[in-house]
Amino acid sequence: MKITSAMTLEELGRKWGDIFLDKWMSDGKIMLPTLDPLSTELQELYDGNGILSRSFRNYLRDYNAANAFTSLGVHMDDRIV
Repeated sequence: MKITSAMTLEELGRKWGDIFLDKWMSDGKIMLPTLDPLSTELQELYDGNGILSRSFRNYLRDYNAANAFTSLGVHMDDRIV
């Protein structure tokens, strides 16, 4: 069997055996690894009712975009800006 991008997880499981299905599937649902708990500071921003917490939740999408950009290790060329 040739692997294609359109193959389902079940088809991959048949090709690669039960190890594939046991690792990634449970009753037909994909299993993702559990996340580490949030730091206390970040959890407070998610759960809190203070000004900083409300601001954080309002601008969460902007924070995520900024963090994704900076985590790439991008170096801005000051000659362009």
